[in-house]
Amino acid sequence: MSLEGLQVSVAELAGLLGITERRVQQLADEGCLVKAVRGSYDLAGSVQGYLVFLRKQLPNTGKPTESAERTRLLKAKAGIAELEEQQRRGELGRVDEMERTAEQEARTALAALLVIGARIGEPLSVLDTPEACEALVDKEIRKACEVILAAAKASAGAEPSEVAA
Repeated sequence: MSLEGLQVSVAELAGLLGITERRVQQLADEGCLVKAVRGSYDLAGSVQGYLVFLRKQLPNTGKPTESAERTRLLKAKAGIAELEEQQRRGELGRVDEMERTAEQEARTALAALLVIGARIGEPLSVLDTPEACEALVDKEIRKACEVILAAAKASAGAEPSEVAA
C-alpha cells in the first residue's frame, strides 16, 4: 500500500503524530509538514518532515563532529599552555617535590619538639615556682618554633636573613 499522494485532515494528522491541531499548523508554517490543499496535508511528506524535525531536537548522540573535536583539542591545548605558564611563574610545583619538602619540614619540626624535654629536664628540676617552670617551657617551645619556621622558609626559598628570629 503506497502512502504517496494520500491526504489527511488537520485532525487526522494531529492524532497520528500525537500533537495538537494548533501544533500541526505551526509546524506547517515552519515548513516541517507538507500542506496539500486548504485544510489537508500530504501524509507521507508530513510524517517524513516531522521525523526530520524530531531528529533535529535530539542531542547529538553519535560520533563527535570534526568541528567539536577541533574545539575540544584547542581547549585542551589552551589548558596545557595555561598550566605551563603558571608553572613557569612558580605558581605550580611538582607533587613529588612538594611531598618531599613537606616530609623534610615535618622531620625538622619533630626533631625540634623532641629535644625540648632533654633541654629543660635538668634546669626545670631546680626551679621552685610554677611561673619559672612555665617561662622556661615557653622559651624552649618558642625556640623550637623558630627552628621550624626557619626550616620552612628555607625550603620555600627565602633567604636566611628573611627568617624572623
